[in-house]
Amino acid sequence: MGKTKTTIEKKRVFLIDDSGYTGNFLREVFRGTEIFLSGQAFSLKEALRKYPQSLSSIVLLDTTIPDAEVIDVIRALKSINPDVRIILMGPLLHLPLIQELLGREADSFIFKPIETRALFAVLRSFYPISDLKLSKSKIIAILYSGFFQELRRYLLPSLVDSYQEITLEAYSKADLNGYLNIKFEPFSFIPVPYVRGETLKKRLGVFYKNVYRAFCRRLGKRTTEGLFTDAYHSFHYEYRHILHGLDSEDLFPPVDGFYLEFVEPQIPRERVILKGVAESKVSSISVIPRENMLGHSLETLEIYVVLSAFDAVLGPKVLAAIPTPQGLTKKRLISEIPQHMDLVGTESEEPFLMISHNWATMNTLFTIEDSSIRGGMRDYMLSVAAYPALETVITRISRLNSVIRAVVMEVKTILISDGSSTELSTDLLSFLLDFQAEVTSYLQFSE
Repeated sequence: MGKTKTTIEKKRVFLIDDSGYTGNFLREVFRGTEIFLSGQAFSLKEALRKYPQSLSSIVLLDTTIPDAEVIDVIRALKSINPDVRIILMGPLLHLPLIQELLGREADSFIFKPIETRALFAVLRSFYPISDLKLSKSKIIAILYSGFFQELRRYLLPSLVDSYQEITLEAYSKADLNGYLNIKFEPFSFIPVPYVRGETLKKRLGVFYKNVYRAFCRRLGKRTTEGLFTDAYHSFHYEYRHILHGLDSEDLFPPVDGFYLEFVEPQIPRERVILKGVAESKVSSISVIPRENMLGHSLETLEIYVVLSAFDAVLGPKVLAAIPTPQGLTKKRLISEIPQHMDLVGTESEEPFLMISHNWATMNTLFTIEDSSIRGGMRDYMLSVAAYPALETVITRISRLNSVIRAVVMEVKTILISDGSSTELSTDLLSFLLDFQAEVTSYLQFSE
């Protein structure tokens, strides 16, 4: 009996997912670590046959199974092993289902597409993984994957389609076939087993140079240098915990006189003066001439809840926008909302209304302690954005002062309980989702 228990408690993970790619991805990620993928089932029927022989105490379960509801799969697994721990996997779209099952039927979750760091962070909460023992080739592949994921995020939409063409051509010129595989969405490299780290680094160095030069031909050297530098700064913050002493010149070789380096930016918090607003105080409503409102009504109203923060690298930036804005114009306007953090005269936890470009936003600044950043404090802003800024909407949104103060207090509580995590928790996202629904109902109500 003792032997069986020891075998079960060994770091085995069983997968239930009808995607063959997920299994291949996990096998590569777990290779060389203390985790072992003990089997995969593509359906409930197959899971009932395979799981008992897997000797796994943890199951990674996709939220979409072809022959059963996810709740039925969980109950079937618990009938076999009452102590099984269930980790749900699913897209952000399935957040309501995940939220419903967490705590009662499931033990944890990770979003799809799966990020390696998030996966191991969840597994560490169940298994005492002291050292992942990643090979140097895997570390290099993970770091290069991270950099090129960030690079893609900084591209203009017109270049996104060209990105795959550029990287595939660079992959071929660097003769990487046989050393690692490349995939897109999200961009990542998967090393072939037993490839030496130094060999892989040299090959990927050639790949990096080819991509850089391809962008120089399309965008010019100066623009490309700015693009790569911005991507590297963002990458450095996300992956610095696994850089393992590799500096940028060692990882990403100099090319044509350009090399990547990370310099801690010093962004002064200088509050700007909005045109037409007195320096001493921002008025409760700062009206900028709006476009023609003809054709707009409460039926066409769009409501967003936006959480922003001051980032040491990027300055004020959006952490979450609910729902996700669609279209370049709306994305651009939402991305401009964090700039309200730097308005002169704004007071902490005192809601203020802004109207610009047919948008009305009710914003509240607040600060919480964060030991992970310089100064130990971090600025946030919660905003309710409404389009179009009809007179009725302006009147109603200005009445939300007390409600928004209460919501900010709850958001602060959740952020503090989450610690210095760079990822927003399910509790916070779910809370903001509910708040957005309530505000939408209130602003669209016809009196």
